[in-house]
Amino acid sequence: MTTPTLLRAATIGLLAFLPACGDRAQPGGPGSVQASEAKAPTPSLPSVEKLGQDATAALESAKETLAAKQKEFSKASEARLAALDQRIAELRARIETAGAETRPELEKLGDELAARRAAAATKLVEWKVQSSEAWTAFTKEVDHSMNELDHALDAALSKTK
Repeated sequence: MTTPTLLRAATIGLLAFLPACGDRAQPGGPGSVQASEAKAPTPSLPSVEKLGQDATAALESAKETLAAKQKEFSKASEARLAALDQRIAELRARIETAGAETRPELEKLGDELAARRAAAATKLVEWKVQSSEAWTAFTKEVDHSMNELDHALDAALSKTK
């Protein structure tokens, strides 16, 4: 659950609870309960202060979880970029030994893949300024870009066999 979602849920919970704390029926007035009609006492509800503390704790927990996931994603993405660098280097080495008729096409493909790798690295740097909602969309976009690049490298490397 994202931080804003947790905050909205806590706010809605507080707003739903506050009317119960407001106007009370006057003794003997309409809606009041006479001693003979009194029911068993209801369990006490948590105070507004307690609800606020719980909401704050949940928000802090969500922030910590998000930060941990961002750090984990960053490390994994850096590792994937390093692996892509190795595969691009392998492709460049194979291009050097390719025949004269396929070499121009493969060089063009190698340049395109290197540019796509650079774009993925740029996206990774940009995530640091993203909001929590955009972060989820961002991670999907980066994963998709790297998966496409993996498939394109597979296809390029198969052409050099």
